[in-house]
Amino acid sequence: MKNLKFLFVLALLATVTLVGCEKDPVEEDPTPVVKENQFTHDGTKYALSNMYLMKYGMTNPNGPSYNFDFLATSSGITYDVTEDEFGGQGDAVYFEMFSADSTGIASGTYTLDSNQTGNALTFSAGECFINFSPTSGSGDMYEIATGNIVVVRTGTTYEFTFNGTTVNNKAFTAYMKATPKVLDYSDTKSKNWKK
Repeated sequence: MKNLKFLFVLALLATVTLVGCEKDPVEEDPTPVVKENQFTHDGTKYALSNMYLMKYGMTNPNGPSYNFDFLATSSGITYDVTEDEFGGQGDAVYFEMFSADSTGIASGTYTLDSNQTGNALTFSAGECFINFSPTSGSGDMYEIATGNIVVVRTGTTYEFTFNGTTVNNKAFTAYMKATPKVLDYSDTKSKNWKK
């Protein structure tokens, strides 16, 4: 009987020990990570504050696809509504993109199309500008060599995420989430944001 009591107490202690040794659940940080509107070129960060979508209309009727230029600028680059011109000096990111949606850039992953076919879910050009003046053309400009753009569109808000490299083989990333100012050039001659 003593042995039976001893075994019972031993089993009870083992159960308590095993239950007491369970790992505590990992508590998740309730604070969400907030991404900053910025681009990074060669390890240096540049803040972005304004977003523009330039609408040019259908470019490939077989797709169909519609041409939109995406432009995100720092606060130093300004847009004059009366003159329909960009001015000032600052930093910017630009992509010429093609969407299957005529009303805006559709959600999806856009790949660089160096053949410039104008197919939906592609972009044919991309550049980042540092300390750049749209009116004089002074400053540094780096063309995109590789990468993809992920677009998430919710109503009128767009979220753009880019990862890739520039032609000088430097890492280049960009992130921007905002409601853009839409500039409609679909009924006019092609217009470029820089001279």
